[in-house]
Amino acid sequence: MNTETGQDNIVPETTGARLRRARQALGLTEQTVAERLCLRVSTVREIEEDKMQANLASTFQRGYIRSYAKLVHIPEDELLPLPTKDVAGG
Repeated sequence: MNTETGQDNIVPETTGARLRRARQALGLTEQTVAERLCLRVSTVREIEEDKMQANLASTFQRGYIRSYAKLVHIPEDELLPLPTKDVAGG
C-alpha cells in the first residue's frame, strides 16, 4: 500500500514564483526590492514572472537572481538549480 498521498503530483515552483513568495513573506514590495538591488521595478517584475529580457546576457540574469535570492534569504544553491527561462546560448 502506498502511504504517500499526492507526493508525486507536486509541481516545482519556478524561480520567479519562489522569489515572489519569499519577498511577500518578508513584507517587501517590488519597489523596495528594486531600490535595494538598484534595478527597475519592471526588471523585478520580469524576474518574478520568469520573463527576463531576451537581449539581457545570462550572466546578468543569474546575477540579478543571486542578488534577489540573497535579499530574501533564499540560499543560492537551492534556487539557481530551478529551471529559469534563460535565453539559450545567451
